Amino acid sequence: MKIAVIGTGYVGLPTGICFAHLGHEVVCIDTDKKKITALSKGKLTLYEEGLDELFKKYYNTKWLRFTTDIKATKDAELIILAVGTPSTKNGEVNLDFLFEAINGLPPPLWLHYHCCKIHSSCWYM
Repeated sequence: MKIAVIGTGYVGLPTGICFAHLGHEVVCIDTDKKKITALSKGKLTLYEEGLDELFKKYYNTKWLRFTTDIKATKDAELIILAVGTPSTKNGEVNLDFLFEAINGLPPPLWLHYHCCKIHSSCWYM
């Protein structure tokens, strides 16, 4: 399956790497050019136990690639939105990054059936 993961933070990046490990073609997309450049050069941008070995195995293959171009979602059969949802000062969830990612998807995408998954590490007290 072709999968696009939007967001390469603590949720999106491990998700993308693990899907690549399972044999899916994954493109990870982020607006942070420095992060995408580092990942494209084989530098993991976060620490999670065991992730480095999987990353090194797949980062320079057809199974795992990185880009800042949201149009890379066009061939995806599954799109995972894993962008930041920080809390506001009053404790509510700020969904600005989520809406920005959704609004950035290429319009032709919505003319065909696509599966879109919102993946978050938010929790409430």
